[in-house]
Parts: sequence; C-alpha cells; structure tokens
Amino acid sequence: IDIRMRFCDRLQSYATELIKGMKVEEALQIKNSDIANYLKLPPVKMHCSMLAEEAIKKAIEDVKAKGDQQHK
Repeated sequence: IDIRMRFCDRLQSYATELIKGMKVEEALQIKNSDIANYLKLPPVKMHCSMLAEEAIKKAIEDVKAKGDQQHK
C-alpha cells in the first residue's frame, strides 16, 4: 500500500471512531468538510474526506437495509 492510501485508511478509521456512540441522524449529518476541517486536511487530500463521508452513509444504509430484512 502506498503512502497515499495509508492516509485515506487512517482517515476512514477516524471517521469510524467519530460516529461511535452517535445517533444515526447525527452521523448522517457529518459532511466531508467537517472531517477535513477537524483534521486540517490540505486540499489535495479532500478526496479522502469525501470517501469517509460516503463510507459513513453507505454503512448506515446497509444497517438499515439489514434491519428491514429482519423485520419481514
């Protein structure tokens, strides 16, 4: 893994830690700019914060979908 990907991986880990204990509605409000600002990311790394935001939203969608399937 090259250094650029390690940075994105660390950012994803931060996003995971950030949402622990949050209500779903709160987690859905997190924007990539929130993550980027908190970590003081340079503009060249903004794509990593966008991936983190997308990962949070996809994870919530997956959990909701699995919950809906269990209630059928």
